Amino acid sequence: MNELNEILSQRMADLNKIISKCRKALTNPPKGTLRAVIIKGKPRYYYRANTTDRTGKYLNSRRINTAVRLAQRDYYQSILNTAIDELDAIEMLMKVRAACLMEDCYDKLVEAQRYDPFRYDPRSESYRHHGDKHNASQH
Repeated sequence: MNELNEILSQRMADLNKIISKCRKALTNPPKGTLRAVIIKGKPRYYYRANTTDRTGKYLNSRRINTAVRLAQRDYYQSILNTAIDELDAIEMLMKVRAACLMEDCYDKLVEAQRYDPFRYDPRSESYRHHGDKHNASQH
C-alpha cells in the first residue's frame, strides 16, 4: 500500500501547486460578473457591475479583455474550490488509512478468528487445514 500513499502524496503536492497558482492569479481580480450569450451563432459578452443588473453592458471587441479577465477569474475560482475539496478529501483518506488499514484487520484478529478469503485459495491444502481450524474453533 506504499504505492497508493506515494500516488496520494504526489497528487497532494500537485494540488498544492495548483492552489498556490490560483490564489496568486486571484490576488487582484476584476469586479463584477460576466454574462455570455450566443446570438445568431456569435458569442456576445456583457459586463454586470452588480448582481441585480440582469442584462449588463455590452462589451464590444475593444473591451474584450474585460470579458477575458472575468472569465479567467471565474475559471481560477472554480479550479481553486475543486482543488481544495479534493485536497481535503485526500487528507481525510490518508488519516483514515493511517488509523485503520484493511490489511491490518486480519492481523488484529486472534488466531481462532482468522479467515481471509483473499489470502487463501479454497482449492489449496493450506486452505482446507486453515478452514478446519476455523470450523473447529466455532464448535
